Amino acid sequence: MDRLLVFASRLMLRMKQSPASKGMQGLPTSINIPTLPIRLSLTFPRVADAREKVMLVDFILLNVGKHPVELPISTDGTRAFSRMLRLVLTSPDGKIKSLMMPWCAELYSQVGDRVSITTLAPKESMIVHARCRFPAPIDQVSLTAHAELIDLGHGMSSLVGTVHSTASRYTPPK
Repeated sequence: MDRLLVFASRLMLRMKQSPASKGMQGLPTSINIPTLPIRLSLTFPRVADAREKVMLVDFILLNVGKHPVELPISTDGTRAFSRMLRLVLTSPDGKIKSLMMPWCAELYSQVGDRVSITTLAPKESMIVHARCRFPAPIDQVSLTAHAELIDLGHGMSSLVGTVHSTASRYTPPK
């Protein structure tokens, strides 16, 4: 089965601060928020140059629900948009403490703009290649992915749902 591939890496090189959202704002929360029908997992396809102070990560989103799910796929955050998918990486074991910008990618869509939206049928997945703005760890570290889907409009935001991965072990190459 073919997977949709979204390259969010370029976004992180020129990313501006996005509008504030209710909910995580880039960090996990204990508020009771609907869970998206998505299984979220991580892979680490290659190593970035340590001088770049970025870590390359693939977020894999799999629709585990019974119905199709529409997700944003545009990396152009400069246009007006009505929905945002924020992908975040955290370190539950506390080894990565200084996350100035904890999110790794933000994808956007506009109502009616089919170019900025993809529909994942049940059991379909997509991969988002992202550049997380912190140095790749030099030691083994536990990392967890988080996603939040946010509706935006009229200066307000509304958290549609969130999903969290299980912790993944990142082991730097020797």
